[in-house]
Amino acid sequence: AAAKAFDQLSGEAHGSVRSVLADDSRHLRNAALSRARTGLDAFTAQGVGAGFSVWADYQGRGGALQGDFNTAYTRYDGQQWLVGGDYQLENGLRVGLLGGSGRLDGHIGHRTSKFEVRHNSLGLHVGGRWSGLGVFAGYTHSQQDIDITRTVNFAGFSAGLTGDYKAKTRQGFVELGYLFGGERFQAEPYLQYADVRVQTDGFQEAGNPLAALSAAGQRNQLKLTTGGVRASLNLAGSQQEETWLSLRAGLGYRHASGDLSAASLQSFNGSPAFTVLGAPVAKKATVADLGVAARLSARSLLEVGYSGQYADEGNDHGAHARFTFKF
Repeated sequence: AAAKAFDQLSGEAHGSVRSVLADDSRHLRNAALSRARTGLDAFTAQGVGAGFSVWADYQGRGGALQGDFNTAYTRYDGQQWLVGGDYQLENGLRVGLLGGSGRLDGHIGHRTSKFEVRHNSLGLHVGGRWSGLGVFAGYTHSQQDIDITRTVNFAGFSAGLTGDYKAKTRQGFVELGYLFGGERFQAEPYLQYADVRVQTDGFQEAGNPLAALSAAGQRNQLKLTTGGVRASLNLAGSQQEETWLSLRAGLGYRHASGDLSAASLQSFNGSPAFTVLGAPVAKKATVADLGVAARLSARSLLEVGYSGQYADEGNDHGAHARFTFKF
């Protein structure tokens, strides 16, 4: 009973939400890098050549951090809309901007806590390919509004607590790849590095002052290295020379270092500060992608896909649909 009371009082959710934000950053990063690679492979290079493109992308995602001996299972799901524009130069270099908004909702049952995160994001990307060698990079900045609700309920005591504060997630990333193959089949081994930083403002929970927590600003950093291979099979119709359908798949390995468990330094009113760890991000994970792209016309492209991340410490899944129009 005492351990359960301490767990409810701990405010673990404030650390776990930062772990979720760091791990969830991969969906925005994947979208930016995917756009940086567009037009630089056999399938997407067809149709109208160099010039300006606009696109819209809907993403749904969800997953869980399993927790460990000291932290609880954290489940979350969400969605976001992204829009962007990019320009491809005659020399093949592609530059672009993207932005969007969305929401994440999470639940930590064993800590009687839940969170809601509303976010807006901006980013830029650049990519180019020289012979088979591709170099792609980008940077994104997300502003988040976090609402955390906790319930403390043990013998003789009950309290409902809320904490509202802002956060920022910033990430820079770079990817190197080498493309092999021809018009119908291509494969690309790649190596990717990302530096992800999450920073939250200070807060003072509202509710029963005996259980309410306060904290100054907190930050955590993840360094992610991913290596893998992507492949695509491009199909043409019976009377067509150009391909109109592309079947895509990818498999990789992701290693994380840095603040795998986001630490939150917080205190009760008039008491010394203490540190609570959030549920950890997986140190090692397998990443997998499946997708299909269809050229609806010489100027338009529809893509749908799935992206998964699998580890003992937790899984994350995402699906997206993106429409692109070339001018």
